[in-house]
Amino acid sequence: MKICIVVDSLAPKAGWGRLATQVGQGLVERGHKVGYVSGSGSSGESVLNLPLRGLSLYAPLTLFSTLHRLRLFIAHYDIVLCYDANPYGIIVTLASIGLPIKRIIHCLGTYSLFTKNKFRNLLIRWVYFSADSIFIVSDFVRRQIELAGYRFSNYTIIPVGVDVSVFARHPVSPEQSTTIISVGAVKSRKGYLFLLRRSRS
Repeated sequence: MKICIVVDSLAPKAGWGRLATQVGQGLVERGHKVGYVSGSGSSGESVLNLPLRGLSLYAPLTLFSTLHRLRLFIAHYDIVLCYDANPYGIIVTLASIGLPIKRIIHCLGTYSLFTKNKFRNLLIRWVYFSADSIFIVSDFVRRQIELAGYRFSNYTIIPVGVDVSVFARHPVSPEQSTTIISVGAVKSRKGYLFLLRRSRS
């Protein structure tokens, strides 16, 4: 099977880049052909570097050219796995209209939530409705999307995994303090408060 992964960056120091390349490597190890569409971070025969952020209806020639290049690339794949709905899911859905490919949207967080822009929210709803499958990183993210009024019918909760060859559980004695390491902005929607409460009990 041929699978195209659409992600913001393939840079190894970017969280999205590491996630996408590790998922891609796992798929290759299982016998699939994998390609990437990315705003930056890599090059190669199976990579299309295409800036997808900042596209606008007010620049129709740029938008049309980008959608055309994307469509020509993804047309060779059976499945497109797209990280987040906004803007990548929107752009991939537009570019793949009429193509016989399956679209999977993996909702990781902020860029899969609804915004204050009503038109963009309509597009996000369309992306979710027309996707063949939706993966959601956590039940919390699903609830936040559903609080905005959208009800999923075809989703699976798939948390971001941990590479146990790098990160392993070590026994901790009761005298040792708890250490919490996190990468990303500390925001209430990410659930740090629940983690802190649990670590104190």
